[in-house]
Amino acid sequence: MNEEPAPLAGLIIARARVDVERLAAAGRWTAENTAELDRVFERSATRALRRPRFAERSLMLRRIARRVVPAPARPYLRRVLASVEGTRRVLGARRDR
Repeated sequence: MNEEPAPLAGLIIARARVDVERLAAAGRWTAENTAELDRVFERSATRALRRPRFAERSLMLRRIARRVVPAPARPYLRRVLASVEGTRRVLGARRDR
């Protein structure tokens, strides 16, 4: 796998570095900004790596549920799970602020 960024990506990165240097020289970009950017990037990367595992686990659980949960109960359980998932998203969004 090629580790070199694409030409356009390299250009964007170079311009971003110039912008950061200019902002730092003007006192508008601090080490605290860099640390916050690093934290947000790390959190996003971790989340992106977890998504495929969650999708695989979800698929496995749905297959098991089809065999275990009676058909009449499935719509009710879907609504309950959707409610729980919505609450989890809201709480996650609050945490990321």
